[in-house]
Amino acid sequence: MWFTGPKHLFPAVTRNLTPGGTFAFSQAAPSPAYTVPSRYTASGSEAESELTVLRQQYTPQAWTDLPKHHGFTDIGTRIQHAPDGEGLGTLL
Repeated sequence: MWFTGPKHLFPAVTRNLTPGGTFAFSQAAPSPAYTVPSRYTASGSEAESELTVLRQQYTPQAWTDLPKHHGFTDIGTRIQHAPDGEGLGTLL
C-alpha cells in the first residue's frame, strides 16, 4: 500500500478482487512529519545499497475516501495504537 499510488492501486485491486470480496491491509500509521507522497529511504545491513521510493501515506479519513472513487463500499479504517504509546501504531 505504501508504494503504489491510489490511481494505480485501486483499479488493479478492483480488476483482481472477486465481486463481494474483502480488500484489507495494514501499514504504519501516518506520521505528521511526512507529506503525500514522501520519499522513503531504506538502507542497512540487508540492503546492498540505499533505496528510495515514494511512500503513499494518507490519514485514515483519506484511506476511507480514496476507495469510494473506485466503487468500494462498506469501508472502515482505524489506527491500532502502539503499546505504551511508543511509535506510530498501525493503520488498518
